Amino acid sequence: MRKGQKHILRFDPADFLKEAISEFLESGTNPLKIASVVIKVATGIELMLKGRLERICPALILDKSDDQGLLFAKAFNLAQFMRNPKDLDKVEMKTVTFTTLLLRASRYIDLSDAKQHLEELQKSRNNLVHHRGEVDMWQTNLLLVKHIFPFLEKMGKSDSKFQLRLEPSIWEKIKQIEKLSSDAFTSQLAKKIQHHAALADKLGKRETARRVELIPPSHGLEIIDTTLKCPACNFTCLAAYRDVDVDFEDGLAVGAGFFTTMSCRVCDLELETYEIDHIIESFGEFFGKEDAENRSEWESAMEPPEREYGFYV
Repeated sequence: MRKGQKHILRFDPADFLKEAISEFLESGTNPLKIASVVIKVATGIELMLKGRLERICPALILDKSDDQGLLFAKAFNLAQFMRNPKDLDKVEMKTVTFTTLLLRASRYIDLSDAKQHLEELQKSRNNLVHHRGEVDMWQTNLLLVKHIFPFLEKMGKSDSKFQLRLEPSIWEKIKQIEKLSSDAFTSQLAKKIQHHAALADKLGKRETARRVELIPPSHGLEIIDTTLKCPACNFTCLAAYRDVDVDFEDGLAVGAGFFTTMSCRVCDLELETYEIDHIIESFGEFFGKEDAENRSEWESAMEPPEREYGFYV
């Protein structure tokens, strides 16, 4: 290497995401490898969205400005116009949180079908990185292959700068994993439902009648519906609740996402959002194939609120 010559390192989110997808296809049922994929894919998507916004206007990815305008000067590469360009050497650009990023990106990119799933992915990523938490492997597999990877393919087709193209053979493998993951998750969820069905069968007629007449507790949440049909005990005693997951930064709420949970007052079955989504998608496997009215009621319980809650968009 000649004196003064530099080796420049560059980072391409598309290549990073391709590597993550390849790693996912080779991960099998290894939870450590799948967790690594979640972190990499979430990071790659965040950088991809920031890159797209930055091409529109660099200010869109900035968290805050400063009185002297040094952040803007660095973001817009204005050093050549400054009296003291070295002032920018000490400037650290702090970019927006993921929640704010989605809010801003949705103004320029159609994220209507992906926003909920991107939030789920980021939540899983944060649980693994910051809280040393756990995520369900089969649910995570389904999230990636059914929603996240197709979203990346869509972005690759709509953005000439984001060169992410997957070969047909890769998609074939992804579809195979989707089928296996769906079957495994359905089996896991069916066992849970059967357990609560058995608990309901052990209740006497008097106790069952008493529970049917109970007023569902609010738990401090918004009650959407109290008469949904339960897949375990088959009573119309399943209550749907709406909760909000608020993101804070520096003590201020910067964004929020709503999610739905369900609880049966007869058999005590409790369902998380991702379990509800899966039941709706495979409704015939958990209820009768002709039970269209019941499915419609479940779908209505999952609809986002019509009114806005201040910082929520």
